[in-house]
Amino acid sequence: MTCFFMFTAKVTKLRLFADSENPRLSSRVRPHRWIIRGMNSEHVTLLLTITKILGAVFSGGFAVLGLITDFRDSATERITKWGHAAPIGIVASTAIAVASEALGAWKDRIASRESETATTEQLARASDRA
Repeated sequence: MTCFFMFTAKVTKLRLFADSENPRLSSRVRPHRWIIRGMNSEHVTLLLTITKILGAVFSGGFAVLGLITDFRDSATERITKWGHAAPIGIVASTAIAVASEALGAWKDRIASRESETATTEQLARASDRA
């Protein structure tokens, strides 16, 4: 998850630097705000679908892992490698679920902005005709 955000931040900074007329201004622009402005509801819908699928796969996979493996070695009573992997998977599944919810809220916000923009344009055209 962190790699994804680091990658998008680096790509965004490169795009901002390339698009900016003044290189000093590009460092002052917050990359996450630029990403929000540049994405429409179709992009967010795609990301939302991907995170929902990943969340289902991760939670299902770690549920099966919990059912079929022993987390402690019966002889030494020490936690096995799968015992260490399970909490990591649970945290990853939770992070993906939270990201999915955040993307859903983001999608709603973008859709309302697009609707507001369309309504404003229609009102401007109607007032121009009158």
